Amino acid sequence: MTGRHPIRYGMMRGVVMGYHDYGLDPEATIVPQVLAAAGYEHRGLVGKWHLGLSRREYHPLERGFTRFVREHAGGGSPVARRRGERRRCRRRAAQLP
Repeated sequence: MTGRHPIRYGMMRGVVMGYHDYGLDPEATIVPQVLAAAGYEHRGLVGKWHLGLSRREYHPLERGFTRFVREHAGGGSPVARRRGERRRCRRRAAQLP
């Protein structure tokens, strides 16, 4: 997400699970923030986020994404998230506006 090697952020040993008390440095600039500055209104993430979830400032919606669609831990039904919204998507047709 940053374009830099993970070791620069101390993240060289694997993914950051949701229960870990650390994540990608909130001061690090990542792709969706650059896209927002360039005028892109919609910036979505579909899939996994292993850069920290234990604190609000690590969450993708706090890092420049406007939409986040992920599966619950261990698989299952995808969940679509926007600021202030949470809803389940259908497996066959998870259409995003």
